[in-house]
Amino acid sequence: MYVVSEALVKAVEIEKSVKYPCVSFHPEIQIPDGWWKRDFHPIDRGVLYFDGIKLVNPFNRYWFQSAMTRVAMAASEQPEHKAKHDWFLRLYEAVANGDPLVPEA
Repeated sequence: MYVVSEALVKAVEIEKSVKYPCVSFHPEIQIPDGWWKRDFHPIDRGVLYFDGIKLVNPFNRYWFQSAMTRVAMAASEQPEHKAKHDWFLRLYEAVANGDPLVPEA
């Protein structure tokens, strides 16, 4: 028995296209404008926009430094995934710098 839904098909589609370590949203998913307030520091928002990808924010005030530290450690242990680790560390730097990380209006 197979269970197939439009949401599942879209999840598989986005999983195949996004090659980075993140939980991303399919482009057809509409995120309310209130989630993209530029006056909020990115660490305080549940979603971010980075490199053309709408994604669940992997950082918060409790896990912020820890997430970066774990990925930096993984980068040294798994050099074959350098591009993915570097992407995540660039995301961390953007959040740390307070970059807006919102889509263009």
